[in-house]
Amino acid sequence: MSEYWSEGTQPLPSLNHPWLRADGLFETLKSVKGRTFFLHRHLQRLSDSANELLFTSPKIDEIAVKINQMVSQDCFDRGRLRLTYFSNGQYLITHHPINLNPDEKFRLGLSRYPRFSQGLLSGHKTLAYTQASFGLRVAELEGYDDLLYLNERGEVVETGLANIVIEINSELITPPLHSGPLPGIVRAVLLEWFPQIQERMLHLDELKEASGLYLLSSIRELHPVEAFNDGLTLAHFEESDQVRQIRSEYLKRSESDADS
Repeated sequence: MSEYWSEGTQPLPSLNHPWLRADGLFETLKSVKGRTFFLHRHLQRLSDSANELLFTSPKIDEIAVKINQMVSQDCFDRGRLRLTYFSNGQYLITHHPINLNPDEKFRLGLSRYPRFSQGLLSGHKTLAYTQASFGLRVAELEGYDDLLYLNERGEVVETGLANIVIEINSELITPPLHSGPLPGIVRAVLLEWFPQIQERMLHLDELKEASGLYLLSSIRELHPVEAFNDGLTLAHFEESDQVRQIRSEYLKRSESDADS
Protein backbone atom coordinates (compact mmCIF):
# COMPACT_ATOMS: atom_id res chain seq x y z
CA MET A 1 0.00 0.00 0.00
CA SER A 2 1.26 3.49 -0.86
CA GLU A 3 0.48 6.73 0.92
CA TYR A 4 1.23 10.37 0.15
CA TRP A 5 0.48 13.26 2.49
CA SER A 6 0.82 16.75 1.03
CA GLU A 7 3.17 19.22 2.73
CA GLY A 8 5.05 16.56 4.65
CA THR A 9 4.14 13.49 6.66
CA GLN A 10 2.02 13.91 9.79
CA PRO A 11 1.32 10.70 11.74
CA LEU A 12 -1.29 12.56 13.79
CA PRO A 13 -2.62 15.98 12.74
CA SER A 14 -2.77 18.87 15.18
CA LEU A 15 -5.91 19.26 17.25
CA ASN A 16 -7.30 22.05 15.06
CA HIS A 17 -6.80 20.11 11.85
CA PRO A 18 -9.95 19.58 9.72
CA TRP A 19 -9.17 15.82 9.76
CA LEU A 20 -10.35 15.70 13.38
CA ARG A 21 -13.48 17.71 12.50
CA ALA A 22 -14.34 15.51 9.48
CA ASP A 23 -14.17 18.72 7.44
CA GLY A 24 -13.23 17.28 4.11
CA LEU A 25 -14.11 15.44 0.93
CA PHE A 26 -12.92 12.21 -0.62
CA GLU A 27 -12.85 10.41 -3.95
CA THR A 28 -12.37 6.69 -4.50
CA LEU A 29 -11.43 5.35 -7.91
CA LYS A 30 -10.33 2.18 -9.62
CA SER A 31 -6.84 1.53 -10.94
CA VAL A 32 -5.72 -1.31 -13.20
CA LYS A 33 -2.05 -2.02 -13.90
CA GLY A 34 -0.86 1.55 -13.63
CA ARG A 35 -3.93 3.29 -15.05
CA THR A 36 -6.64 5.26 -13.29
CA PHE A 37 -10.24 5.28 -14.44
CA PHE A 38 -12.12 8.56 -14.94
CA LEU A 39 -9.59 10.56 -12.93
CA HIS A 40 -10.57 13.82 -14.63
CA ARG A 41 -14.21 13.32 -13.67
CA HIS A 42 -13.34 12.51 -10.06
CA LEU A 43 -11.14 15.58 -9.72
CA GLN A 44 -13.76 17.81 -11.32
CA ARG A 45 -16.38 16.56 -8.85
CA LEU A 46 -13.96 17.18 -5.98
CA SER A 47 -13.25 20.69 -7.22
CA ASP A 48 -16.94 21.51 -7.66
CA SER A 49 -17.76 20.35 -4.14
CA ALA A 50 -14.75 22.13 -2.62
CA ASN A 51 -15.77 25.41 -4.24
CA GLU A 52 -19.42 25.05 -3.23
CA LEU A 53 -18.44 24.30 0.38
CA LEU A 54 -15.95 27.22 0.49
CA PHE A 55 -12.85 25.04 0.90
CA THR A 56 -9.42 26.18 -0.20
CA SER A 57 -9.48 25.51 -3.94
CA PRO A 58 -7.72 22.23 -4.77
CA LYS A 59 -4.59 22.25 -6.92
CA ILE A 60 -6.04 19.78 -9.38
CA ASP A 61 -3.01 19.55 -11.69
CA GLU A 62 -0.67 18.89 -8.77
CA ILE A 63 -2.96 16.24 -7.31
CA ALA A 64 -3.32 14.53 -10.70
CA VAL A 65 0.47 14.29 -11.05
CA LYS A 66 0.83 12.74 -7.59
CA ILE A 67 -1.96 10.24 -8.28
CA ASN A 68 -0.49 9.17 -11.61
CA GLN A 69 2.96 8.79 -10.06
CA MET A 70 1.60 6.61 -7.28
CA VAL A 71 -0.51 4.41 -9.55
CA SER A 72 2.25 3.88 -12.11
CA GLN A 73 4.69 3.02 -9.30
CA ASP A 74 2.36 0.48 -7.63
CA CYS A 75 0.94 -0.97 -10.86
CA PHE A 76 -1.50 -3.31 -9.06
CA ASP A 77 -3.59 -5.72 -11.13
CA ARG A 78 -6.54 -3.91 -9.60
CA GLY A 79 -6.33 -1.18 -7.00
CA ARG A 80 -8.43 1.21 -4.95
CA LEU A 81 -7.08 4.76 -4.82
CA ARG A 82 -8.52 7.17 -2.29
CA LEU A 83 -7.96 10.92 -2.33
CA THR A 84 -8.92 12.68 0.89
CA TYR A 85 -9.06 16.46 0.60
CA PHE A 86 -9.32 18.75 3.62
CA SER A 87 -10.90 22.19 3.82
CA ASN A 88 -7.51 23.85 4.39
CA GLY A 89 -6.11 22.54 1.09
CA GLN A 90 -4.08 19.62 2.43
CA TYR A 91 -4.72 16.17 1.04
CA LEU A 92 -3.91 12.52 1.58
CA ILE A 93 -3.64 9.90 -1.16
CA THR A 94 -3.66 6.16 -0.44
CA HIS A 95 -3.51 3.27 -2.90
CA HIS A 96 -3.78 -0.43 -2.20
CA PRO A 97 -4.59 -3.64 -4.11
CA ILE A 98 -8.05 -5.16 -3.96
CA ASN A 99 -9.53 -8.50 -4.95
CA LEU A 100 -13.20 -8.47 -5.85
CA ASN A 101 -15.45 -11.41 -6.48
CA PRO A 102 -17.56 -10.59 -9.57
CA ASP A 103 -20.10 -13.21 -8.48
CA GLU A 104 -20.50 -11.86 -4.94
CA LYS A 105 -24.15 -11.77 -3.88
CA PHE A 106 -25.54 -8.57 -2.38
CA ARG A 107 -28.52 -8.35 -0.08
CA LEU A 108 -30.07 -5.01 0.89
CA GLY A 109 -32.27 -3.98 3.77
CA LEU A 110 -34.18 -0.73 4.18
CA SER A 111 -32.91 2.10 6.37
CA ARG A 112 -35.28 3.41 8.99
CA TYR A 113 -33.70 6.86 8.69
CA PRO A 114 -34.29 9.09 5.64
CA ARG A 115 -31.71 11.06 3.68
CA PHE A 116 -32.56 14.77 3.54
CA SER A 117 -32.39 15.68 -0.15
CA GLN A 118 -31.90 19.43 0.35
CA GLY A 119 -29.22 19.36 3.04
CA LEU A 120 -25.98 21.27 2.65
CA LEU A 121 -23.95 18.08 2.25
CA SER A 122 -26.44 16.27 0.02
CA GLY A 123 -24.75 15.36 -3.25
CA HIS A 124 -21.23 15.80 -1.86
CA LYS A 125 -18.81 12.97 -1.01
CA THR A 126 -17.78 14.20 2.41
CA LEU A 127 -15.88 12.79 5.37
CA ALA A 128 -19.05 13.20 7.45
CA TYR A 129 -19.80 9.52 6.95
CA THR A 130 -21.39 8.54 10.24
CA GLN A 131 -24.87 7.96 8.83
CA ALA A 132 -23.60 5.58 6.13
CA SER A 133 -21.26 3.82 8.58
CA PHE A 134 -24.08 3.38 11.08
CA GLY A 135 -26.22 1.96 8.28
CA LEU A 136 -23.54 -0.57 7.40
CA ARG A 137 -23.33 -1.68 11.02
CA VAL A 138 -27.12 -2.09 11.13
CA ALA A 139 -27.00 -4.01 7.85
CA GLU A 140 -24.39 -6.40 9.21
CA LEU A 141 -26.40 -7.02 12.36
CA GLU A 142 -29.52 -7.74 10.30
CA GLY A 143 -27.78 -10.00 7.79
CA TYR A 144 -27.47 -7.57 4.86
CA ASP A 145 -24.56 -6.05 2.98
CA ASP A 146 -25.93 -2.50 2.80
CA LEU A 147 -29.13 -0.48 3.26
CA LEU A 148 -31.33 1.30 0.75
CA TYR A 149 -32.23 4.89 1.68
CA LEU A 150 -35.34 6.96 1.01
CA ASN A 151 -35.49 10.73 1.29
CA GLU A 152 -37.85 12.85 3.38
CA ARG A 153 -40.53 12.55 0.64
CA GLY A 154 -40.30 8.76 0.46
CA GLU A 155 -38.39 8.75 -2.82
CA VAL A 156 -35.71 6.12 -3.42
CA VAL A 157 -32.23 7.67 -3.20
CA GLU A 158 -29.28 5.20 -3.08
CA THR A 159 -27.56 2.75 -0.76
CA GLY A 160 -24.96 3.68 1.83
CA LEU A 161 -22.16 2.85 -0.62
CA ALA A 162 -23.57 3.13 -4.12
CA ASN A 163 -25.98 4.66 -6.61
CA ILE A 164 -28.60 2.31 -7.96
CA VAL A 165 -30.39 1.32 -11.15
CA ILE A 166 -33.75 -0.44 -11.01
CA GLU A 167 -35.12 -2.55 -13.85
CA ILE A 168 -38.93 -2.53 -14.27
CA ASN A 169 -40.50 -4.10 -17.35
CA SER A 170 -37.16 -3.80 -19.19
CA GLU A 171 -37.00 -0.09 -18.31
CA LEU A 172 -33.76 0.94 -16.55
CA ILE A 173 -34.19 3.77 -14.06
CA THR A 174 -31.87 5.64 -11.72
CA PRO A 175 -33.12 8.23 -9.19
CA PRO A 176 -32.64 11.87 -10.27
CA LEU A 177 -30.20 14.12 -8.45
CA HIS A 178 -32.99 16.21 -6.94
CA SER A 179 -34.00 13.13 -4.92
CA GLY A 180 -30.63 13.41 -3.16
CA PRO A 181 -28.22 10.76 -4.50
CA LEU A 182 -24.53 11.43 -4.94
CA PRO A 183 -23.69 12.45 -8.52
CA GLY A 184 -21.72 9.23 -8.97
CA ILE A 185 -19.07 8.92 -11.66
CA VAL A 186 -20.19 5.52 -12.97
CA ARG A 187 -23.80 6.76 -12.84
CA ALA A 188 -22.91 9.77 -15.00
CA VAL A 189 -20.91 7.67 -17.47
CA LEU A 190 -23.73 5.13 -17.87
CA LEU A 191 -26.27 7.90 -18.48
CA GLU A 192 -24.02 9.37 -21.17
CA TRP A 193 -23.11 6.10 -22.88
CA PHE A 194 -26.38 4.16 -22.63
CA PRO A 195 -29.55 6.10 -23.48
CA GLN A 196 -31.71 3.17 -22.35
CA ILE A 197 -30.87 4.17 -18.75
CA GLN A 198 -33.07 7.08 -17.69
CA GLU A 199 -33.47 9.29 -14.63
CA ARG A 200 -36.87 9.16 -12.95
CA MET A 201 -38.23 9.61 -9.47
CA LEU A 202 -38.83 6.24 -7.82
CA HIS A 203 -40.90 5.13 -4.85
CA LEU A 204 -40.52 2.08 -2.66
CA ASP A 205 -43.67 0.40 -3.98
CA GLU A 206 -42.12 0.21 -7.44
CA LEU A 207 -39.50 -2.21 -6.16
CA LYS A 208 -42.30 -4.77 -5.90
CA GLU A 209 -42.57 -4.60 -9.69
CA ALA A 210 -38.82 -4.67 -10.31
CA SER A 211 -37.06 -7.61 -11.89
CA GLY A 212 -33.57 -6.22 -11.29
CA LEU A 213 -31.68 -3.98 -8.88
CA TYR A 214 -28.07 -2.94 -9.50
CA LEU A 215 -25.36 -1.08 -7.56
CA LEU A 216 -23.25 1.57 -9.29
CA SER A 217 -19.86 2.52 -7.86
CA SER A 218 -16.37 3.31 -9.08
CA ILE A 219 -14.94 0.11 -7.61
CA ARG A 220 -17.74 -2.39 -8.25
CA GLU A 221 -19.01 -0.52 -11.33
CA LEU A 222 -22.33 -2.21 -12.26
CA HIS A 223 -23.13 -5.03 -9.85
CA PRO A 224 -26.41 -6.95 -9.45
CA VAL A 225 -28.27 -7.17 -6.14
CA GLU A 226 -29.65 -10.58 -5.24
CA ALA A 227 -32.37 -9.59 -2.76
CA PHE A 228 -33.99 -6.65 -0.99
CA ASN A 229 -36.05 -6.74 2.21
CA ASP A 230 -38.14 -3.69 3.12
CA GLY A 231 -39.21 -5.25 6.40
CA LEU A 232 -42.47 -6.58 4.96
CA THR A 233 -41.55 -8.18 1.65
CA LEU A 234 -38.43 -10.02 0.51
CA ALA A 235 -37.83 -9.44 -3.21
CA HIS A 236 -35.39 -11.50 -5.29
CA PHE A 237 -33.75 -10.27 -8.49
CA GLU A 238 -31.97 -11.72 -11.48
CA GLU A 239 -29.48 -10.01 -13.77
CA SER A 240 -31.08 -9.52 -17.17
CA ASP A 241 -29.48 -10.07 -20.56
CA GLN A 242 -29.95 -6.35 -21.21
CA VAL A 243 -27.88 -5.33 -18.19
CA ARG A 244 -25.34 -8.07 -18.79
CA GLN A 245 -24.75 -6.60 -22.26
CA ILE A 246 -24.51 -3.05 -20.92
CA ARG A 247 -21.99 -4.13 -18.31
CA SER A 248 -19.88 -5.90 -20.93
CA GLU A 249 -19.91 -2.87 -23.23
CA TYR A 250 -19.18 -0.51 -20.33
CA LEU A 251 -16.13 -2.52 -19.24
CA LYS A 252 -14.76 -2.66 -22.79
CA ARG A 253 -15.30 1.03 -23.46
CA SER A 254 -13.96 2.15 -20.08
CA GLU A 255 -10.72 0.26 -20.79
CA SER A 256 -10.12 2.37 -23.91
CA ASP A 257 -11.71 5.56 -22.61
CA ALA A 258 -10.68 5.41 -18.97
CA ASP A 259 -9.48 9.00 -18.62
CA SER A 260 -12.41 10.68 -20.38
